[in-house]
Amino acid sequence: MYVSIKEQLLCALYSLILGMFLGNIYNIFKTVRCLIFGETSEKLENKLKSTKLPLINEIIIKKKGLKSKTAQTIFLFFWDILYFIFITPLVLIFIFATSYGIPRWYIFLGAFLGFLIYHLTVGRLFKR
Repeated sequence: MYVSIKEQLLCALYSLILGMFLGNIYNIFKTVRCLIFGETSEKLENKLKSTKLPLINEIIIKKKGLKSKTAQTIFLFFWDILYFIFITPLVLIFIFATSYGIPRWYIFLGAFLGFLIYHLTVGRLFKR
């Protein structure tokens, strides 16, 4: 099947956007993980305690969540697996929608570069 250069360039551009979207999802997963482990600063904890969100307040009251290193490692392993289970269908749908179901190298490269760009720019602001 012939795919024009224009379609390939658009697919590469969309894959950059996909990578940025996946970076945003990763930051959400990371934020939830930090709340569970209690990896928050005192300043952030005080701001979160003043909110009216019962689930977040309950997590903060329990404080440091998982204390043993083994439990943290196991949790991180399954948390990363959950992230990949969540994003795999998104990437597959993207491949079917943009390149007729043919995985092309520039889709993965574009998604990786988009993730990297997001992580080095907006992701740093999100981390603060």
